[in-house]
Amino acid sequence: MSEFNPLGAFPVGTAERVAQRPAGGPGGAVLENNANNFSQAQSQLDSKWLKLEYLRRESAMKRQRLCLCIAHSDRVGVRQNFTSVGLVGLQTCGSRLCPVCGPRIAANNRQDVIQAVRAWREGEGGTVMFGTFTVRHHLGQSFDDIKRAVSAGWHHVTAGNGWAANRRRHGVEHWLRVFEEKWSPSSGWHLHVHYLVFIRAIATPETHPTADALLLSMFGRWRAGVLSVPGMGTPVLDGQDLHEVTGDNADEVLGDYFTKQIGANELKTAEKIGFELTNRDGKFSRETLASGSFTPGELLTLAYCGDDSARLLWNEYERGMKKRRVIAWSKGLRAQVGIGDELSDETASTLEGADLMATVLEMRSVDWRKIASRHGRRLELMTRVHRDGAASALLWLTDIGVPAVLGTFDAQGETDGQPI
Repeated sequence: MSEFNPLGAFPVGTAERVAQRPAGGPGGAVLENNANNFSQAQSQLDSKWLKLEYLRRESAMKRQRLCLCIAHSDRVGVRQNFTSVGLVGLQTCGSRLCPVCGPRIAANNRQDVIQAVRAWREGEGGTVMFGTFTVRHHLGQSFDDIKRAVSAGWHHVTAGNGWAANRRRHGVEHWLRVFEEKWSPSSGWHLHVHYLVFIRAIATPETHPTADALLLSMFGRWRAGVLSVPGMGTPVLDGQDLHEVTGDNADEVLGDYFTKQIGANELKTAEKIGFELTNRDGKFSRETLASGSFTPGELLTLAYCGDDSARLLWNEYERGMKKRRVIAWSKGLRAQVGIGDELSDETASTLEGADLMATVLEMRSVDWRKIASRHGRRLELMTRVHRDGAASALLWLTDIGVPAVLGTFDAQGETDGQPI
């Protein structure tokens, strides 16, 4: 029998380059070039716009390909401050996978999570516990196979008589969960669940639930759910975690039963919980290359830098995540903590950040089509504004026959439109 080669399933690309790099260095020659390419591109323009241009050509989702291409009003504007550039007046895709829409959606969700944790602990007087559920996996398993197992596991945890017993016995009132994904050349796709359990205020300390007792109860159902999907290995307790959120100034956490788990000795503040549950915009770094573990955002970065296997992996991830809810709240939780209805991803993706202070260029939507219809022109416009300023970009627009209005902005973000 020939020796199994776990890297043989992929074309020459991420897997081989990570495996073949010198032991003493952060990356092999090809990946090092990709890192240099990315560094140069990032110095010219925020990488999210480069990724967006890449997805316009490569994405399998039509809404993603058309993100920030089609005008929804009669004017399109370019906004800028000293570090950022953005576009207004255009339809967004509302996808969490989008390099532009995703961070906006995550920022909105992050604030919701922070408010929920604080309101529950301070207003309701209850307890919040933070946990992780994982599955055993190997390189030969597809993203979809592991996704089905993780989804089935979580459904078993929060449904049926077992969950009802947790509510009665442990005072469990609500939950919040997100899925998180990574890929590595040694073990393939790794999907896991981060979750919060909201426990109502208990009258006496003697009846307060312990993290280990609650986790043991939930883990049994998690294991049953995962094993309901053919081909999955049996989850082990060492890969799971649950401990109490103790606040900004806490010096201890619960969960000493799980001493081997990552994060078991970390303090979990409301802000950190919000970040861990909602941050999905992976950053490309030398440390990432050295670790051999890649978030989807890092795979996308490698893909647009020209890595073939990263492109295939990103395509697999994009197909698997289509129409999937990344973050979910139990029924009634948002109302109970007073944060109102959840904004749709489409709505959240249109929210403008405070860093985009003023419109520095503006044009009619009919003229914007001359930009959007030619591949690379949108990126060229954003790059020129970012690198050389709005006045230089205006000259370029004039050269290609796109009428525009030049604006100026001061530190307060006030604008003064100046027609050509």
